[in-house]
Amino acid sequence: MFFFALSIIMYLVQNFGNKQYTKHTGESSTGVSLAQNAICTFSAAVILACFGKAKLMPPPIMLLALIFGALYLTTVFLVVKAFSLGSMGGTTLLCNTGMFISAIYGIIRFGDEFTLFIGIGVVLMFASILLSMPKDDKNQNSGIIWFTVALGSGFSNGAVALVKREAVAIFSQDSGIFLFWGFLFASAIAFALLILNKRNREDAFQVLGKKTPILYGICAGLGTAGGNLFQMLALDTVSSAIIYPLTAGFLVVSLELVSLLVYKETTLKLKNIFAVICCVSAIIIINI
Repeated sequence: MFFFALSIIMYLVQNFGNKQYTKHTGESSTGVSLAQNAICTFSAAVILACFGKAKLMPPPIMLLALIFGALYLTTVFLVVKAFSLGSMGGTTLLCNTGMFISAIYGIIRFGDEFTLFIGIGVVLMFASILLSMPKDDKNQNSGIIWFTVALGSGFSNGAVALVKREAVAIFSQDSGIFLFWGFLFASAIAFALLILNKRNREDAFQVLGKKTPILYGICAGLGTAGGNLFQMLALDTVSSAIIYPLTAGFLVVSLELVSLLVYKETTLKLKNIFAVICCVSAIIIINI
């Protein structure tokens, strides 16, 4: 579980960088969000390259990395957009619901172990996510837009996890090589979308001319590289039915607390307390 713990820390760094980016750029236009995507994924690729991960792979795996990059770019784009519309904790909550899709996929596709304890733990973890869902009574339309974008990031995140699970199963070399190409492809797509669209390009230049947003983008890239790499290393020894739900639970609870205590985006409610209890119970039960 050592690699799992490291992945959690790096994912926290990733979300911090993304949130601070939106705080310094305001409500994100498509160009502003794409600029963050490009900075984040390119930084992640550079970091992995510095650790010797820039190596060629067989063509079929390169294609899988391209699919991973496109899906990951979509996920990051939607997360950054949702961060500008709603709370970090609520967005992360909905984004991580996609991990349950991959956990079920691992059980069906790869025959991962699924015990009664894991089943109960997954149900409790999912209950904690439902209980943690924020409600925006002041502006219903804004709340619906945020919910739709954040939920979309969850489906996209689930698809990313499926591709990573397949990559772990069929690619016997260093997982970091796969991630390097995936992030490089993602950054290439983001830069292409910026270059080909004048409005996106103009909005992006407003961000790229400022040092602080770029630094937070790089911070998100560091968390992106570390979180994904360590998670894939953890999948070599621990079932995805354990890794993905635990990752979702830890991130949801910790970032919900950050939203409450640091960013003041949410308020303490009884259902939030029950959400934490369900999450902690799930963690204990899953590890029995």
